[in-house]
Amino acid sequence: MSEHKTNPTALLAATLPDLLPAGCGSRVLLETQVVPMKHVAIVAPENIQRSIVDGKITAIRTPGGEWEPVPMVIVNGQQVPAIVHTLGTPLPPELCDMVIMLGTGVVDTLAMSLVVPGGPPPQPRTSSMPHGELLRMPLVAWREQHMRKLRGPEN
Repeated sequence: MSEHKTNPTALLAATLPDLLPAGCGSRVLLETQVVPMKHVAIVAPENIQRSIVDGKITAIRTPGGEWEPVPMVIVNGQQVPAIVHTLGTPLPPELCDMVIMLGTGVVDTLAMSLVVPGGPPPQPRTSSMPHGELLRMPLVAWREQHMRKLRGPEN
């Protein structure tokens, strides 16, 4: 039996399909993003129902078009109503997390962009997409850690 038939790595490589077609390459992407904390729901104003008496939020409209009570979430081991925040109004940093997202990027070197006279050189087509969170922490704590290292403790 030849070497490629007895080498487990070569045998596995011959068994599995290629990750991508010829001419494509992939890479792992890491990205930092600001997101609402898990107990904060950002909702468009037309999907928020408020009490006529005190203006408090009483229900939100779901993607199916149904009005439902504000969802209950678990925060620090206790079940509480989610914080509903209106889309388009600034969300305070105290209600945000910093997340490190894991993703992948693919480049197709065989599908170059069009060449335009006097324009930029042709670029390969690329695709990138996030796949999930690696780390999540409160935005305020993350900022404080970095600013303390950059500028020292606050006076």
